[in-house]
This record gives sequence, C-alpha cells and structure tokens, in this order.
Amino acid sequence: MNGLELGRLPRSARWLVTLVLLSFALNHLFAFWLVWETTTNVDASAKEHFAYKTFAALLRMGHQHAFGHGTMYFITSALFLLTGLPERFTIPVITAAFLGAWLDLGSWFLLKYGSERWEWLSIASGTAYAAAFLIMLTATLWRAWRPRSDAP
Repeated sequence: MNGLELGRLPRSARWLVTLVLLSFALNHLFAFWLVWETTTNVDASAKEHFAYKTFAALLRMGHQHAFGHGTMYFITSALFLLTGLPERFTIPVITAAFLGAWLDLGSWFLLKYGSERWEWLSIASGTAYAAAFLIMLTATLWRAWRPRSDAP
C-alpha cells in the first residue's frame, strides 16, 4: 500500500501489530464464550436473554459495542490493508466485519421487540464479523512475519 508493507516494518512495529491483534482475538474468544454461557446455561435462548433488558440497557450495550467494534475493526482493517492483497478481496472482508457487527447490534432489538426467529440474524451476523476478523488476523500476521524473499 503506497510502498508501506507489513513485512518491511521494523521488528518492534511488527511485534506491536501482533500484540494488538492477539488482544483483539482474545476479546473475540471471551465474547464467544460469554454468549455461549449466557444463551445455554444462564438463559434458555438469546430471545430470553434480551427479553429482560430495558430499552436503555440495550442502548447502552449498543453504544459500547458500536464504539468497541468500530475501533477494533478500523485498526484491524487498516493493518489488513497493509498486506498488499487486492482490493477485490480486502473490501468485501472489511465490509463483512463492519456490517456483521452492525447487524448483530440490530438483532438484539429485533429479538427483544420481535420474535425468537431473529436469532438466525444474530448467529449469521456474529459469524460474519468473526470470520472476517479471523481472515484479517491471519493474513496480517502472515504478511508481517513471513520470511521476506529479499532478506539478506
């Protein structure tokens, strides 16, 4: 990307990229575990989980998640763009991360005020943003740490 490549960054910069991305990955793992625990052991379903939340609680959670996901996917996507992969690949992956996160937030309100049939949207959108993140994480770390062919 305009001459800036992950693999050519100093080792300390690549290490920082690695730590940030692994922290984001840990966040995804804890979120997955929390959703699993909440919807299987605490509540009978996602519909039941959101049924007891007030509108204000959903707005607060939505605000926090929109900011967190937006920040996390902005940073991850910016690093992903430095992989040098073609835009026909990077743009759909980046879009899937953001769109998946937004649709997941919307599914909370649909589950609370609609029906349990909206749980498919929560599952599909969560899968979309998690898969997009995994693709970006893998490609970014691969491009940052793979052996360079022009290395001495």
